[in-house]
Amino acid sequence: MGKRVVRFLSALIAVVITAASFSFAKNVSAGTSDVYDGTIKDYTITETYNYGTYFEPKVNGNFRVLIYVHGSGDYGTCGQGNMPAGFMDQLNRWISLGYCEPMVVICPKIEQNKEKSWGITDFGEFVSDGHLEELVRQIKAGNISKKVDTSKPIAIAGYSMGGSVALYAGVKYPGTFYNVGAISPSWCCYNGSDQAYVKKSSDLVFSKKSDAHFFMSYGKGEDAQFGGNVDTYLKAIDGNGKNKKGLFKSNAYDSSYGSHGWKVFMMGTFEFLYYMRYDCQPTIEMIDTACSGKDTGLHGFVDVDRLNNSNTYTAHYMSGNAKECNFQWLRNGEPISGATSNEYTVVESDLGAELRCKLTDKDGKLTGYIFSPRIKVENIYTDPSVTDTPTVTSTPPTTAPVDPTPSISRGESSKEKITSFVENLYVNVLGRASESEGASYWFDELWYFRRSGDDVALEFIYSKELNDRNLSDEAYVKMLYKAFFDREPDDSGMKYWLDKLSDSSLDRRTVAKSFVYSQEWADTCATYGIRCGGNYKAKVSIATSDSTYAFVERMYETALGRDSDPEGKEYWANALSNYRCTGEELGVEFFLSEEMEGLNISDEEFVDRLYKTFMDRDPEPDGKAYWLRSLSNGVSRKAVVLGFTRSDEFINRCITERILPY
Repeated sequence: MGKRVVRFLSALIAVVITAASFSFAKNVSAGTSDVYDGTIKDYTITETYNYGTYFEPKVNGNFRVLIYVHGSGDYGTCGQGNMPAGFMDQLNRWISLGYCEPMVVICPKIEQNKEKSWGITDFGEFVSDGHLEELVRQIKAGNISKKVDTSKPIAIAGYSMGGSVALYAGVKYPGTFYNVGAISPSWCCYNGSDQAYVKKSSDLVFSKKSDAHFFMSYGKGEDAQFGGNVDTYLKAIDGNGKNKKGLFKSNAYDSSYGSHGWKVFMMGTFEFLYYMRYDCQPTIEMIDTACSGKDTGLHGFVDVDRLNNSNTYTAHYMSGNAKECNFQWLRNGEPISGATSNEYTVVESDLGAELRCKLTDKDGKLTGYIFSPRIKVENIYTDPSVTDTPTVTSTPPTTAPVDPTPSISRGESSKEKITSFVENLYVNVLGRASESEGASYWFDELWYFRRSGDDVALEFIYSKELNDRNLSDEAYVKMLYKAFFDREPDDSGMKYWLDKLSDSSLDRRTVAKSFVYSQEWADTCATYGIRCGGNYKAKVSIATSDSTYAFVERMYETALGRDSDPEGKEYWANALSNYRCTGEELGVEFFLSEEMEGLNISDEEFVDRLYKTFMDRDPEPDGKAYWLRSLSNGVSRKAVVLGFTRSDEFINRCITERILPY
């Protein structure tokens, strides 16, 4: 395989930070496994109340904001002086294990006048006097951090008195704060006294948004004070007719977590962040894993992909501490009967529903569970069927067709590349030259798009023949780089994968699968004219002489009856060559476009253009008569278009041009 300019970023599993999906563990280099680099910055809006510190992910992107309010005291571990640094250290670990998402964390500093009842008034005035509201405005304007995702709601959490501030914010600004975490909250928000921020329980009204997360926790050693506070809040909330019962989740940690202090802060904060991401609370073993360095709870990353025009989702378990996992698919949070493999095919009842996959340890040694990202099912693909469809033959027209390619079709060069791809797998994975029968079989699988590049590569990687070679870990990793990218590993990548294999945090199969989930692999597959099965989309630029440009130009000329515009032609040509679009999708886009509708052409002209566009020929009389009869009987133009895109004639043309047919 040719050397790629875009190199595979080696710590595929360390941490990924993408603004679009928060699906981690994909493309940050091995030497940068921490999301935060330890830098804490100051911000100042006003010199009274509205100043503090913040930290942000070190890579570019846009992230959710968490405002975290410290507890009473200047120098305690959870006070304004030391809390941000300790919190950052924990977040680096939690994010790397997939428990929570990267965030911009803002920590306001609330100076406390001890003559005002331990600063209770100061904490309350931060919310009541508009300082918090102004902070939100400055956050959304990008005046504190430029890495803020303004499309996501701002979360607020707090510890001790800060926990009361978080509750108060949720009451006062329910449209802004509906992700609220109160860790060992003091009684300041509401306790029926004049000192409380909320005077009546009927004012303790929180958002009822479906994606709201409200959480309170405390340590068992805090039962006397903070446990009582939480009980007071819960009774007031549940008894308030304006709130739906069970809006809040709460938890109490056993005595091993101590009383009011850093351990309780850490446990409660972790549970809130996990709950906010996954809509459920972690098990106690998962909390142990996250907060104490133990490895008794299941952790890792789960990705889900769905190929074009497929109704099947596939969950991939990556970078975890389990050898194998059990899978259970959920619909709107409820288990789907029988859906217990890593693949799930959607049905009509899934339309509009939210799916995700829940994983548990197959060996039963690790407790707890992890989840895939949520998936909203917005469509179900149906293979169009038009009864009595005539066979579209390859009968040549009476006049010679226009050559759709500049000279040599894209497929001619791809044949040689795919042959090289297959031979590379034999040589580098199995350590031998191919036999003709096997090479021919794998070539056909790739040429006809029956399998993706990673399907074929992993067949070789998982083979008994490779296993019998008894490669060392170092030789195995070198083999993966040569097999997937036809290059030697970079030093940091080599070290990363060897460390993972050495400490058994990843097995060999998982390491091999990880290579599939990279930008370099997507680009490699596109360059060879084969389909990639991973989540990344190729970003390979093609020359204007590439035959795909001619393919698109004919779409403009024969479908719309005009020359292409340069921008549109370049967009579609690159989308096709990088497998971000199929031939069928392109055809539907053109023939059902507003521009086509605006031409107001007759059914006869519509059918003529379909033949010229998809078959590059004039229609045969019987076929044209059939389609005109179908249209006059009420068959939609879309159904007719799909009848052409699914014909063998068009599919073979796409394959020759190395365009994914559908």
